[in-house]
Amino acid sequence: MAHAFVPTKYWSAAFRTAVFLINRLPSSAIKHKSPHELVFGSSPSLDFLWIFGCSCYPLLSLFGRSKLDYKLVCCVFIGYSANHKGYCCLEPHSGRLFISRHVKFNELHFLFKTAAISKSNNARLFQLQTLPKSLENHALPRPSINFPTNEVSATEPVPHQSSEF
Repeated sequence: MAHAFVPTKYWSAAFRTAVFLINRLPSSAIKHKSPHELVFGSSPSLDFLWIFGCSCYPLLSLFGRSKLDYKLVCCVFIGYSANHKGYCCLEPHSGRLFISRHVKFNELHFLFKTAAISKSNNARLFQLQTLPKSLENHALPRPSINFPTNEVSATEPVPHQSSEF
């Protein structure tokens, strides 16, 4: 959850996913067998496991949509369904939860992480653009830099130039 910047309101989904994984991984306490293997008699396949909080794209149902609607939507993977053989995918913008078996995963991209980074960059940019209340009506002092020039100051007398050639 920390790596993917998943908000704390999804701790329950993370907890359910952890329990789901513990029941399928071998344990030294029960002679390197998994609880799933003890109950069902066969070892479970582990090729369906994905990183919690990564981006995923569930195939939307063919029913209830028109021909021109999107077939995929960008979601966040938040676990495995307890009642169905499928993955739980959360669309963060609308809050809709999709459960689908047909999902494409991108384990290198985390939606909540990019949102957190852009939010912190926006906050930092806002802090840079705003001035404290005490300085709002006052001009900031400008640094004075003296560069050597060949120009003559207007307050200094102009040296007399002879017109002799």
